[in-house]
Order: sequence, then structure tokens, then C-alpha cells
Amino acid sequence: MKKKILIITYSVGYGGVENALINMLKNTDYSKYNIDLLLTREDNEFIHEIPKEVNIIIKKCISLKEQFKNCLRDFKIIEALKILKIYILKQVKKENELLIKSMNIKDNEQYDYAIAYHSFFQMQYIHTVNAKYKIGFVHCNPYSYRKDIEKYLEFYEKSDLICCVSSEVKDRMIEIDSKLKDKVAVMTNIIDIDKIKKLSRSGQGFQDDYKGIRILTVGRLTIEKGYKLVLEVAKKLFENNYKFKWYIVGDGNFRNEFENKIKEYNLQKNCVVLGYTQNPYPYMRECDIYVQPSLSESYCITTAEAKAFNLPVVRTNTPGSKEQFENMKTGIITEINAEALYKGIVKILENESLKESIVINLSNEAKNYIKPDQISEIEELLKH
Repeated sequence: MKKKILIITYSVGYGGVENALINMLKNTDYSKYNIDLLLTREDNEFIHEIPKEVNIIIKKCISLKEQFKNCLRDFKIIEALKILKIYILKQVKKENELLIKSMNIKDNEQYDYAIAYHSFFQMQYIHTVNAKYKIGFVHCNPYSYRKDIEKYLEFYEKSDLICCVSSEVKDRMIEIDSKLKDKVAVMTNIIDIDKIKKLSRSGQGFQDDYKGIRILTVGRLTIEKGYKLVLEVAKKLFENNYKFKWYIVGDGNFRNEFENKIKEYNLQKNCVVLGYTQNPYPYMRECDIYVQPSLSESYCITTAEAKAFNLPVVRTNTPGSKEQFENMKTGIITEINAEALYKGIVKILENESLKESIVINLSNEAKNYIKPDQISEIEELLKH
């Protein structure tokens, strides 16, 4: 008899976590499982990527602000005041209870597994579901989100399994709460190499006629993704007469400041912001070096994808880096500062034999990559 599974997440829009979920669903054995996918947002650009076997349920959460307005409109003053109190006092769990109620989901379904795939709110939600096992995923760096995790510890502790996307994420969860020691396991994100290689041959790549070294970074243009380091490193490369062009594929709230700094440092010919695209893979296929300057990660999807193109990758030492790369053999891992990142890039620029050996090692490693069935892995973990 097939196992019945509920997976709850925000959406299947643009993002590393969303892409990892899609890849997990594509590598699931549907002769063994029936899956309901509950989405709580309506921005689902990649919903067409979800396998047809998955039953998709979209139930948008109604924000406290909207609920407050609705109560005032309907002259439900007491209910409006209760909502206002929860909002003012920042009573997170009570707020979530209202959000869950607003989704208006019938609770008579019986599941074998209920999986919270993305957020802390979802960890609370799965404990309202009638399911034999409750499972959570941790896709963030626990140190960066420690306060949020601590607010939801009771739900992590009540869960049967916590899947962490890297061993460092697992270790940090245990450091935050030692009671989780026997519940946490490592489950890295799946990369669909065939898909991204196919996508790299469609769409638009570099449109300029630059003949030198192309450096690429893909990701949201935000402070935590390390773009201040990009500015410092690019400035130093320029001052030391290295010939390069650094392309940024992404958008975000740091973009205006980033572009202003490019002008201030006179780097217009060396740093180019290409903006957001759903398909960054033509750029990966055509660039020479991939750089990930993040200040915080859990398991970086873009560096895993860059490996599929046998690209020399220089990345900061955030969680997951040492599981993805063997330093100086399949990539270069640096400390999280501009000087270290600069030196890592220079190693690739100045040492052709190192670059060639990294490319060969990545090519050999790719031959052994097998996409796992993570749902089956979860089932096996719950047996022990």
C-alpha cells in the first residue's frame, strides 16, 4: 500500500530551496508514495515543473493585517482587538495559529508523513496535521537564524526527524539544542545536472565581445550574499592590473548601492550587473571562474550547479562548503574576508595547472553522481 505524504512549503517560485524541492519531487518513486504538496503563496512560477503525480493544494495565508481589516469591516471589534494584541506583543505562535486557521484546510486527512520543507511557520503547522511522523528540513544557517529557531524549538523537539542540508547545519542545530541529537540527519539538496546542462544551451548568455577572463556570481543582490566583498575584491584585482570582467546575475535590495560603488571605484568596465534571469546556466557554461562570496549559507545551490560545468569555483567557507569541495582539488575554499577571497581568485588566475587539475577532478567526480530518492531515504531513517 502506498504511503501518503504531505509536504508544506511557501511556493515553487525562484530560489534555491524551491529548486531543491522540485528536484526531490522529480526523483521520487510514485509507485510507493502519494504526495500532497501544500503551497501557501500564489507566486509559483515553476509549478509546471512539479511531476503530474503530485496533488497540488494552494492555500494562501491571510496576513494579520488583512484579518484585522476584515474584522473591522464586519464590525467584529473584539476579534480585531485580539489580533491587534497578538501583533503588538509579537506573539509569534498565536499569530501562526491565526495564519493556519486562515488557510481553512480540512483536518480529516490521515498522512504517514507530514514534512515542513522551508520555514519555521511550517514546523508549527505540521504539528496540527494528523500524521504518524512529523519531519522538518533546515535549509538555513542555524547561527544566522538562531532566534527564530529558538522560538520554535518545541516543534523541532516534538518532530521525529530533522533533515539538515549539510553536516555543519546538523552540528549547529545540536549546539543550539542538544535534545535534537538523535533526530537530526544530513540530506543534501539534489542537483539535476541533465536539466541545467540542457538549459545552458538555450536562452541568452554573454552578449558582449569581451575576450578576457569572465568571473561569474549568481544570486540575490543582498548584503548576506557577500556583495560588499565582491566590490573590495574587484577593486583590488583592478588595482593590481588583472584583466577580468565580473558579471553579477541577480537582483535585490543592495543593487542600487552596489552599482553606485562600481562607479565610485571606477569599475564600470570590470563589474557588470546583468539582473535577474530564470535561466543563468548559459552564463555558467560560458564563464571561466565562478565565485561565491556569501557571508552565510547552509548548502549553496549555485556552487553545486557550477560544478556541473566543471568550473573552477572560489567560495567562502560557509556551511556545506567542505561537503561540496575538496580544497585545492575540486575548488578553492577561503575565509570570509576580501583578502582571502582575492587570494583564492588569484590562485586560479595565475596557476593554469591548478585550474586544469580542478577541472579534471570535477569531471571525474561528476561521473559518480547519482540523484537520490530522498523520500525513500527519509523512510529508511525513520526505521532506525
